[in-house]
Amino acid sequence: MARLVAVVAVAVGLAAAVSCASAHSSDKCQAPFPVGDSCTADIDQIRATQFVVGDLEIACKVGHYEALDAAGKLDDYLSKNHVPAYGAPDGNLYIVDHHHQCRALLDANIKSSAKKPVIDVKDDYSSLPSMDAFWVRMLAGQNLWLYGSDGKGPLSPSLLPTDLSRMANDPYRSLAWLVRSAGGYAKLDVPFQDFAFAQVFRQSNLVPVPVPSAAPALRAGGLPY
Repeated sequence: MARLVAVVAVAVGLAAAVSCASAHSSDKCQAPFPVGDSCTADIDQIRATQFVVGDLEIACKVGHYEALDAAGKLDDYLSKNHVPAYGAPDGNLYIVDHHHQCRALLDANIKSSAKKPVIDVKDDYSSLPSMDAFWVRMLAGQNLWLYGSDGKGPLSPSLLPTDLSRMANDPYRSLAWLVRSAGGYAKLDVPFQDFAFAQVFRQSNLVPVPVPSAAPALRAGGLPY
C-alpha cells in the first residue's frame, strides 16, 4: 500500500511538472495569436497604435517599475496589468491601451528579461493579406489614434512609429493624466479617452505641464501608475 501511494505521488508530481512546462512553453506570444487568451510578449514585439505619449506619466511609471523590480514584485504587477493587443500580418502585436506602461518598461533600467508585458489578444489579424488590410480593420474598430504631438491629424497609419521609443511627447496628454488622477474626470471604457481630453485642453490654450524632472515629486504625491 505504501509503495502504491508513493507511485501515485510520483505520477501526480510528474503530471503537474509536465502540465506546468506545457503551459509555460505556450505562454510566449507568437502567430497565430491566441484570441481571447493571454500570452507573454517580448517588448520588441510590441507596436503602437498612436503617435504620441505623455512623457511625464512615463517618467513616473519608470521609477515605479524600477522600484518594483528591485523589490522582486514586477512580475506580479505585470501579471495583473494585462495589455490588450491585436495580432498583425507583420507578426507583431499592436497594443490598443497601456502604451505608457509598455514604453516605461522599455525605458526602465531593469534587465531585458523582465520587460515582458502580458498581452490579452483581442483578435488575430495575422492572416490578413497585407498591413493595408490590417489598418482598414483597425480603423473600422476605432483602434487607432492618428494625431501628432501638435494635435493635428489624422495621419496615415503607415507612419506610426515602429519602435515604442520613437513615440513623441504630447504635454497635453500628460496634463490629461494629471487632471484624471486628481479626480477631474472618471476613467471610462472609451477608446483614447485621455487623448480626447488632451485635445480639449489644447484648444483652450492651457499651459503645458511640468517637464519629466518633476516626476519624483509627483510620485511622492501618490499619483497612480
